[in-house]
Amino acid sequence: MLGFGMVIPVMTLYAERLGAPIGQTGWLMASYSLMQFVFAPLWGRLSDRWGRRPLLLFSIAMTSVAFLVYALAPSFGWLVASRLFAGAATGNIGIAMAYVADVTRPEDRARGMGFIGAAFGMGFVLGPWMGGELSQAFGLSAPGFAAAALAAPAAQQEIPVEGLSLEDNERNLLARALEKTNGNQTQAARLLRITRDTLRYKMKKFNLR
Repeated sequence: MLGFGMVIPVMTLYAERLGAPIGQTGWLMASYSLMQFVFAPLWGRLSDRWGRRPLLLFSIAMTSVAFLVYALAPSFGWLVASRLFAGAATGNIGIAMAYVADVTRPEDRARGMGFIGAAFGMGFVLGPWMGGELSQAFGLSAPGFAAAALAAPAAQQEIPVEGLSLEDNERNLLARALEKTNGNQTQAARLLRITRDTLRYKMKKFNLR
């Protein structure tokens, strides 16, 4: 959300510089929101099948590419295309919330969801200020480059949950996968994208049955 907030203050000015009529600049936000609406349930369905973490990191990588295209856009059409792509990528909020639900204990779940809300708030508070300063110093495309640079490293990171060790996260993921598949080890292994032998090893390690 920080990258989203960074491009908001100057997006209309950027579009006008690329020759867009003022009446068409609204497409930049409308197209973004439309793609979020369409892709949010698709991301959720895919994450149920292929796992939260791979899809979340992939969608963050898509976001980085979208911001890079935004920064390099040679025309208004490319700018709209970058917003469409960014909207599709940022429909991943459902994956993030599902991930938190998967790896947190019931008593910690509200806290985890609160961190997601806090991240939204910080993005909207700091993003516009940073975008405005970057645009003034380096030009209207600078927020796009900065947002792409911020998203790229995030797409390569592990995603631990605050207050839990990686081992706790792994145990909770295994438990939730087994719960969702009613103890079917083959389906649970497929959901976690690991082999059945690895699943059995981890079940023994964490004393799960």
